[in-house]
Amino acid sequence: VMPNGDIRWLYSTHRAIFNDNNILIDYQSVGRDITERKIAEDQLRYLSSHDTLTGLYNRFYFEEQMKRVEKSNVAPVGLIMCDVDGLKLVNDTLGHDEGDELLKSVANVISGCFRKDDIVARVGGDEFAILLPNSERKILERAIMRIRENVFNYNQVSPRVPLSISIGCAVRYDLNKPMLELFQEADNNMYRE
Repeated sequence: VMPNGDIRWLYSTHRAIFNDNNILIDYQSVGRDITERKIAEDQLRYLSSHDTLTGLYNRFYFEEQMKRVEKSNVAPVGLIMCDVDGLKLVNDTLGHDEGDELLKSVANVISGCFRKDDIVARVGGDEFAILLPNSERKILERAIMRIRENVFNYNQVSPRVPLSISIGCAVRYDLNKPMLELFQEADNNMYRE
């Protein structure tokens, strides 16, 4: 920690120096400031698991978490799928910048409805998924109600491009049911809506 409070990362190497009789006569140390490298590593780690537009987890991370949940035999597990209705129309008529803003708004609306332990991700262009470990159907239904309320509240104050989201969910009670099957069931339920 520097006197001004900044944190710096240092990489040091040390070696002992011996004379011809193999007697220790000195030590040599070399230190390097690797703060920039550590910052770059942290950014790469973040980008490997997050969607750059919304800041939510990305599909790769979400799929890894589904595998982790499947291997850890967690049940029940809930999964909610959300699809942004009309994104193509927004992109085509108002431009991709406006479509990106809509996606950011959706991400904020959805993520504000969940606990820290829940995994909220953007898994496709206009698709979002939420993995809820240790959650029964009642918990999913309450979460869906919160999403709908947040969408309604958003539309009351931001009428320029109103949000419309299709939502579907599924719960895994049976440990033998693959998580991919649960994902597909929630996705199918979303498309039915």
